[in-house]
Amino acid sequence: MRLEEIQKMAKGMGIRSLKMKKAYLIRAIQRAENNIECYGTKRVDNCQEMACLWKSDCLSLNNNRRALHNLEEFCHSTKGSVRNIAAIAHIFLSQI
Repeated sequence: MRLEEIQKMAKGMGIRSLKMKKAYLIRAIQRAENNIECYGTKRVDNCQEMACLWKSDCLSLNNNRRALHNLEEFCHSTKGSVRNIAAIAHIFLSQI
């Protein structure tokens, strides 16, 4: 869901969303709905909430974080060698 749509939803619930990042805004909506404030947290690895409005976006966010972490680990292990840029790009793109 796009940030503008989330902001509109939040406004309808009386949540002030000015300058609030997406993850914090979604958690504020979850809190207002008396749900667990779990969007973008490690809870996604064990999430059983099949009807969650945010689930697909949350899973995507988690996968992107994992890919970035793997890229950082790879860069660290190769000491950031310039000749490994193609390998780094391939690994990163295959995990997004």
